[in-house]
Amino acid sequence: PWIKAKVDTGAKTSSLHAFDLHEWRDEQHTAHVTFWVNPWQKSTADAVRLTRPVHDRREVRSSSGKARNTGTSPDSISGMTRVRLGK
Repeated sequence: PWIKAKVDTGAKTSSLHAFDLHEWRDEQHTAHVTFWVNPWQKSTADAVRLTRPVHDRREVRSSSGKARNTGTSPDSISGMTRVRLGK
């Protein structure tokens, strides 16, 4: 699916707004995260459920300066852009 995105070309990483996140482990104890994304800005139409392995954990700061630890996951949404998905 297509996702409307605004990319900061000067940033080292980018994020994707996700909701209804659930982290879990498989039989081999590998961490995964299942979540939903809305591909269209200001719309809940065509929401997509994704499940990805957790790749790393990082401290992330919001625009207000509040820090939290979050999991990341490598992925290729369009086949051209690498993004990290997570909490």
